Amino acid sequence: LRPGTRRYHWVDTLYGLSEVAVYAAVVDHMETHGGSVDYGKLFTDIRDCADLSHQDGSILDAVLGDLRRYVERDPELGVLLHKLRSAGKRLFLLTNSGPEYSDAMMSYLLGDSLGEYPSWRNYFDYVVTASKKPSFFMGNAPFTDLDSGEETHEVERGRMYMGGNFSDFQRSLGYTGDEVLYVGDHIYGDVLRAKKESTWRTAMIIQEMDDELRVHREHAISFERAASLQQTQGAVHDQLREQQARLKRVERKLGDPDLGTEKASWEAKRVLHRRSIDRLRSQLKELDAERLELDDALDQAFHPFWGSIFKAGGEVSSFGNQVEQYACIYTSRASNLAQYSPMHYFQSPRHRMPHES
Repeated sequence: LRPGTRRYHWVDTLYGLSEVAVYAAVVDHMETHGGSVDYGKLFTDIRDCADLSHQDGSILDAVLGDLRRYVERDPELGVLLHKLRSAGKRLFLLTNSGPEYSDAMMSYLLGDSLGEYPSWRNYFDYVVTASKKPSFFMGNAPFTDLDSGEETHEVERGRMYMGGNFSDFQRSLGYTGDEVLYVGDHIYGDVLRAKKESTWRTAMIIQEMDDELRVHREHAISFERAASLQQTQGAVHDQLREQQARLKRVERKLGDPDLGTEKASWEAKRVLHRRSIDRLRSQLKELDAERLELDDALDQAFHPFWGSIFKAGGEVSSFGNQVEQYACIYTSRASNLAQYSPMHYFQSPRHRMPHES
């Protein structure tokens, strides 16, 4: 298994799921009907088509044509933004979407959310569209003022821009580092790059979180049993290694030609240790079988094919590792932050080293 080679493609964003679904469907169809398949070329063609559909607006037109079907409106989003503004926070919208699409989408999400805000733009101090993240965080492209059409390296409150770059934007904000909480839903374009190229705090939106938490609630007893099994397996493994070490010492003793009348006693000890080893191995086999069955059932509860997005068996998945490494906090939707005071300071649990457990 060499995931870094061209034979593998990382699928860890929502954008990638549609491409995988199309690829799998086409492969299944062609193999079922006896057609020859150039798997590499097929995948490249699908990727190119996906990129083209984004570039020519095909996908955006389809979404805008039926927003109720494709977009889940969060009634608490406006409440959150109002709460933050009322506490003196400055808010900005930084998106890769173009101006027209951004206006239509944000109007749908926030247009009539609260009477105090006649337009979605009134929620935000700064609006930057077509930002071309992640290059936004690394480049030096100018902003384009959408009202005047002029290029600038300074953004003003209440105006709408496109393009731009991180350095000029942060200077215009007047806030740096951990004074800024950047909220995004793309691990590469938003969270990872923002964390690497800036010292902003990051919050990642992971919509699968609701399902993940539901499974943990509904299967709490099974998770406790899995943890107990793992602990028991460790203890039995320790006992097995101890018995194996004792057996080796006994067998070395039995190899002594001068053992004499004590040989029968040492032979009896060897029999006892072998029986203990057989018993412990049998116990481990039963524990392994139960744990395997339980792990499979828990994986099925998350997803019938992939299991949890945060775990690969008992280990943290690649995606989970990225979230831990680059997201300061993560949640299923931005409006969850409304449950906290705008002045709340999030702290991670106290880190415990293995010897502190």
